[in-house]
Amino acid sequence: MAEPRSIIRRILERLRTGRRFFVTGHLKPDPDTVGSALALASLIHRLGPGKLVDLVTADPIPSNTLFLPGASRIRTAGRVKGHFDVAIILECNGPHRMGNIIDIERQAATTINIDHHISFQRFGDINFINPRASSNAEQVYRLYQTAGIRPNRREATYLYAGLLTDTGRFQHSNTTSETHQTAAALLACGVQPHKVHEELYGKKPQAALRLLGTALNGLRIISRRRIALLSISRQQFQQVRARQDDSEEIVNYGMLIPSVLVSVLLREDEEIQPSHRRISVVRVSLRSKAPVDVCAVAKAFGGGGHRRAAGCSLPGTLSTVTPRLIRGITATFHQR
Repeated sequence: MAEPRSIIRRILERLRTGRRFFVTGHLKPDPDTVGSALALASLIHRLGPGKLVDLVTADPIPSNTLFLPGASRIRTAGRVKGHFDVAIILECNGPHRMGNIIDIERQAATTINIDHHISFQRFGDINFINPRASSNAEQVYRLYQTAGIRPNRREATYLYAGLLTDTGRFQHSNTTSETHQTAAALLACGVQPHKVHEELYGKKPQAALRLLGTALNGLRIISRRRIALLSISRQQFQQVRARQDDSEEIVNYGMLIPSVLVSVLLREDEEIQPSHRRISVVRVSLRSKAPVDVCAVAKAFGGGGHRRAAGCSLPGTLSTVTPRLIRGITATFHQR
């Protein structure tokens, strides 16, 4: 579903005429969110002098994105004050997905919604939605193209990081010929792919490796060997002194088992409510092989994503959430 060029032109018009901008992405930002936000901020500055861009996320950016130049500019906040000419929301199926850190109705003259997930909502004044795009980075690159601006090496690196991670190193089914064409164009702009890969995938803190061992040690194969179940409790995170973003990629290990159709990773965490009350939540990552659509499972629990990669967050603990989630997954087997 390619978006009309008119939508991209409308976005570029707002980027040229606006002066104060707000850019954010979803809770627990990933390299695609971070890279796309940094690339957008750079594009905005190149479209005219005197522009101010606030880069803010509700949760801290992952440590493996700190190598990106300017990543430290992205600040963490529970709520943002002030009024903006343009608010740009990345990869969110609604304001709740960004943690409601801004009231777009009252604090933004124009809201631009950029998303590539199949579970989307058109909540913006301008909605740049393309579920066929591999990543937000691929969509932001289209903005550069239409504006007639060639990304410099720094900007291309931002976009390549998003492209690389959201396609699972070009292994996921969302990788298309257009994805590879975009990657080739970014390499031509000076990206050093081996260095980006090393920063994103070639380094792991010791705590992350211990966390991986903990998760794999508790691996269960259930539902006639069709579901791989991995879980990490808050106590286990604390025992190995790991952070939530140290668990990235763990869910993919379950997919290595030939009989497995769905791999599930459940991680206990805490969430601060608008009332400032802390509640226990379980972060869920889902991966699947055809024909299972894990996005449908995630949507049933208030999340979203792609057919083969999705996620959601549920209030509760591992003991209360796991049975509900397994029932939701096994129901998809009966529907086939």
